[in-house]
Amino acid sequence: MKENCSRQIFRLHPIRYNLQEERPDVIYVHNPYDDSNYVTSVHPSFYSAELKKYTKKLIYVPYYVTTGEISPEHTILPVYFHMDYAIVQGERFKRGFKGLPYEDKIIPLGSP
Repeated sequence: MKENCSRQIFRLHPIRYNLQEERPDVIYVHNPYDDSNYVTSVHPSFYSAELKKYTKKLIYVPYYVTTGEISPEHTILPVYFHMDYAIVQGERFKRGFKGLPYEDKIIPLGSP
């Protein structure tokens, strides 16, 4: 199942990887849309609700940076309702989640 790319790094084929069997401790995702955006959608088996079934921690790390703020419509994307934490670019970005049920799950560590 694991293809050796080097001595220390393994590449896994996403279709052959069995989440139900492997149950990784942590899964990192960068696509927040699930079924909300057909242009950038991932396969439904990799939507955040599905991934959350098979991991202890689902971490969302946005693939983009902003001028520091998040638009209100982006604070209700599906991933926020399934994640355990989101790693965001800064405190200003985090303030956009004030008052939302998952505000305490937003961690401003900087953009990766």
